[in-house]
Amino acid sequence: MTPEDLLSQYGKHFEGNMNPHTRNIRTSKESQQKHHCTECRASPKKSCYLKFHLCYCLELVPESNKPGASMVICGERFGLFSPKGCYTHPYCHGGNEVFKNLKLGKALDHVESGPHIHFEAKTEEDEEDRKEGEFDMAKWEQKQREKEEQRILKKKKDGEAMKQNAALLKSHKSHKSRKPQQLAGKCAGFASKRK
Repeated sequence: MTPEDLLSQYGKHFEGNMNPHTRNIRTSKESQQKHHCTECRASPKKSCYLKFHLCYCLELVPESNKPGASMVICGERFGLFSPKGCYTHPYCHGGNEVFKNLKLGKALDHVESGPHIHFEAKTEEDEEDRKEGEFDMAKWEQKQREKEEQRILKKKKDGEAMKQNAALLKSHKSHKSRKPQQLAGKCAGFASKRK
């Protein structure tokens, strides 16, 4: 693999006069805050990406939340020498292994990586398939989509639980904030109704 092969994985938004403040190269979303290149200690330029001071995440993710969505690169920017890599997909996930090897000083031509040619077994079943030479990329991509869908569902459930907890806390606080006279009046009214 050559540096040009690696840079070609970034897609059409990296070609030509790309904006060096692009936060996500796949979506071409620009960063709201202007960050600096950690190596040059200056405002980033395209050369910072060509020298791999800054990188874009190559981990495969589903393009949408719909079943059967195609797999695309994450595309989030990170500094090569950041301890973990991409915030969402750290080096240990495997999709950015080529950057980890760059960080360790290994030559690119000895690295078999990138989203379309790299495979790291995530489960024992995947490892067995890889050893037997029966690895099915479509099957693996489907599993990745299912995992992503499960993660999204869990996130939604967690959000709903947080809303319920916030509502309970709010009602508890409003009850506590009432003045003793208000509570006494309500209690007195209740007592007079019982007689």
